[in-house]
Amino acid sequence: MKNQNSEQSLTGSAGLEKPETVFFVVHPKSDKPLLGPFLSHNAAEFGRIAIRHPDAAVEVRTVDCMDDSTRIRAEARGRVMCAFVDRQGVNHG
Repeated sequence: MKNQNSEQSLTGSAGLEKPETVFFVVHPKSDKPLLGPFLSHNAAEFGRIAIRHPDAAVEVRTVDCMDDSTRIRAEARGRVMCAFVDRQGVNHG
């Protein structure tokens, strides 16, 4: 990839990549997230609803780099949680 001034831009870990925000469903008694990562707060909120525990919460984390397989899995998790909540008839307005 070239910049506007025709210099070659850096890619990969040496490049200036914007940190990404991901979301997890967590519980205070668990060391690891219960669900996630999700790409949107809304999808993680659906996951929190699916857990059906009052102490479950959505946690935001930033990652420096997300690979393609992680992004694909996170997108799929979001679709699954949305479908699950819709199927349960929960009003998620």
